[in-house]
Amino acid sequence: MNIFTLSDENDLTDKINLDDLFEKKREISENKLHLYNKILNRIHSKIKMTSRQNQGKEQFCWYLIPEMMIGVSRYNVAECTGYILRKLRENNFQVRYTNPNLIFISWQHWVPGYVRQEYKKQTGQAIDGFGNEVSENNNKGTKESSDPNNLLLNKSDSSIKIDKNKNKDFNSVKNYKPSGIYNNDLLQKIQDKFEPK
Repeated sequence: MNIFTLSDENDLTDKINLDDLFEKKREISENKLHLYNKILNRIHSKIKMTSRQNQGKEQFCWYLIPEMMIGVSRYNVAECTGYILRKLRENNFQVRYTNPNLIFISWQHWVPGYVRQEYKKQTGQAIDGFGNEVSENNNKGTKESSDPNNLLLNKSDSSIKIDKNKNKDFNSVKNYKPSGIYNNDLLQKIQDKFEPK
């Protein structure tokens, strides 16, 4: 073993595995993600506890993201906050952030499933979790439009309709009168003002 290079000269290889160089970075990223999910699960527990304790009267809660946790390596609070906000919004919560680490979480806007079912029984119209009416035609349209390949390759005329009987009323370019700030009257006034008398 050479004391200057800290390597064993008997272990000579002509190549190095590049994946080994990123192993530590992958491990750090996985630990960070595990920690962020741990904090997210604490938030989910607090949301459930708040909902149970208040019997549904208060449909919001506050959560203070810890700046440090005992037994856990240091982490970037801003990055963690961004991750948590994104995950809560994906879960259809209304979220507001107050600097440096306070989060307001509300689920008051959500229409529960039993209310949606009762509404559909009474009116015959289905609604989504936000209270927006959903028709069966809209569902089919969103499924077709979500895949861009279907839009390009679909030969049906249902997605794009062109009205061929439309009255083609064109205006001549000669009839165009500019409505910008530099019309002829204004230019004439400016010219009159600067002409020597």
